[in-house]
Amino acid sequence: MSSKFFVLTTVSIFIIGLVTPLAIFAKEEETRGRETNESTSSIKPSAMAEQRSAVNAERCKAVETAVNKLSERYSKNHAEHVKKYLAVVKKVQDLEARLTVSGYNTTKLVTDLKTVNSYILEFNSLNTKFQAALKESKDITCGTGTGEYKSKITEARAYLKDMHDTAKKIIQFISKDIRQDVQDLKAHTPINTIVSPSPTANN
Repeated sequence: MSSKFFVLTTVSIFIIGLVTPLAIFAKEEETRGRETNESTSSIKPSAMAEQRSAVNAERCKAVETAVNKLSERYSKNHAEHVKKYLAVVKKVQDLEARLTVSGYNTTKLVTDLKTVNSYILEFNSLNTKFQAALKESKDITCGTGTGEYKSKITEARAYLKDMHDTAKKIIQFISKDIRQDVQDLKAHTPINTIVSPSPTANN
């Protein structure tokens, strides 16, 4: 299995892993709300308050556990992706250094390295925002703002989509742009290659 296929597949699973559980939680929350309304229609106010409190506590515990697991899973996946990206960057840096010493013009390769590193920084930044949105959604869920919770989940999904797009951008840039620039260098002659003139005899 190619590295590109592995990373793209992992990122796709990454998205499915978030959307599916959160959709289930949203559905369960809606179902719990209907069931609570139906079952408490004939209960005294004090008993209803206790039941609502118990339901809310149960929901908070379930969502907190799920979000923590999601956060840990995505943090691990993110770290694995970045590790792979940086390994490629290191190889390109080493190649660029060797080619420079050999007299090749590696200006484009140096620019490529700056570009891919900026993409990796963007990927890291999006992950930080995604993790923050997940944490905030957990805090809101255990409060009173249902509307805020849905808004924060939507925000987290948006960051996750941007991470997916950035991951594809990194892979495409490495496999197309950097690869092509390395291939182009093979056809070049080192700029410091000079044919020394034949020594002349001193008379």
